[in-house]
Amino acid sequence: MNLIVEWNNIMLEAISAVGNQAADDVLAFRHVDNANGARSMTIQQCEIGKPCNRCAARMPEFIGLVLLLGLLTVLFASFAYSSGSDTCVEGYVWREAYPGDHVCVAPEVRNQTAADNKLDAMRREPQGGAYGPDTCKPGFVWREARPEDHVCVLPEVRAQTARDNSLAYTRRLMPPAAANGGGPRHAEVWSAAKPAASPPAPMALPKMSKPAPGAMPAPAPAPRETATMSFSFRLPEFPWPPPPFSTRLKLDRGLLVAGQTSPTNGSVAARMEQALAANGYTQLSYYAVPDGFAIVTQIERIAPDAAPAAEQRWSTEVPPVIPFNLDAYIKALLGKNGDSFRVIAFAFTPTPFTTSGKAATPGEAMAWVEKGATALPAALAAQAYGKDTVCTALVYEFRISSLGAAAKRPGAFSAKQHLRAAGILKALEPQP
Repeated sequence: MNLIVEWNNIMLEAISAVGNQAADDVLAFRHVDNANGARSMTIQQCEIGKPCNRCAARMPEFIGLVLLLGLLTVLFASFAYSSGSDTCVEGYVWREAYPGDHVCVAPEVRNQTAADNKLDAMRREPQGGAYGPDTCKPGFVWREARPEDHVCVLPEVRAQTARDNSLAYTRRLMPPAAANGGGPRHAEVWSAAKPAASPPAPMALPKMSKPAPGAMPAPAPAPRETATMSFSFRLPEFPWPPPPFSTRLKLDRGLLVAGQTSPTNGSVAARMEQALAANGYTQLSYYAVPDGFAIVTQIERIAPDAAPAAEQRWSTEVPPVIPFNLDAYIKALLGKNGDSFRVIAFAFTPTPFTTSGKAATPGEAMAWVEKGATALPAALAAQAYGKDTVCTALVYEFRISSLGAAAKRPGAFSAKQHLRAAGILKALEPQP
């Protein structure tokens, strides 16, 4: 869209320049009386020293040029619109696993894809096999950037490819309107009925000999299909980029995967849920964030040392300033009295982010736990937890008094102090 605006500006400047040149030649159209006394519209005056017939000759030239520029504008706008939906957000590029592959991926993934394409022939069985000439050597599987993509790659590359396919719409500059709520893109991206996890077509090849043990890695089992699979649940979206936070902390990956060799989004989310539930955080909500998900806690009252309040932890009610006292009233007005509260949002995403610049009000933060989902969708939970995925704890701290509420930025404590006082870090850390 920005390209269209820029092109239109260029066209307007060009038309203006041509118009100015024409104005030098054709100064005015005026009513004149001919010899019979009849009035008509004609060119009254041209540039000094030049005959008027030259001016008249320039007008068709000017009009034709304007029409040509207008046609070029329409053609350029059509091209920009047709390719705009494939434009990647900053930091991503087209994967180009095959001609026309415009799935947006990290630059290193595109480099890996190009390298795999070049090495494909070396990774195939020279004499063929159970899948004909597409049979991969032991240790390699089909990449399946699309169903007919039989480039032989490592299993982890195929898993990454499937992950990139499922998250393609989140990395586009102008995603389709149906990217988060129905329509063709909904079924394409989120339906788990037919994932790209096993080679379906070659299994039906006739007259193929039974593969030797270990000739091909066993394909991943397809998930169970249900009648409601095409209506797979979609997570609501967390405000993104996130509102400015009081403090933040990147959690060590080892705390979340806890020795798992093949962690999934579901297993990592379950571990975080267990750590939160062990410390009383039972009201949680799930949201979608770019390339991942978020877990948000219920707003809670905290003690002066950032630990959960011993009383009225989950209540946001504060006592009024009664009896009236001017000093207490001014302190309440300035937010100097009242109690401290917090909400913690755990964002799991490999995508770097900043903040939106628009602070969340206490009321908005309170509503996060009510508007989120109760669990991860099965398709998202089954996906591998990416090696580049980072969990960032965003702590939103508020001060609520009888006269109002306000966000505290920066907060009174570091994010590590918050998570330590809440008991969450201890629950995630290995126990002796």
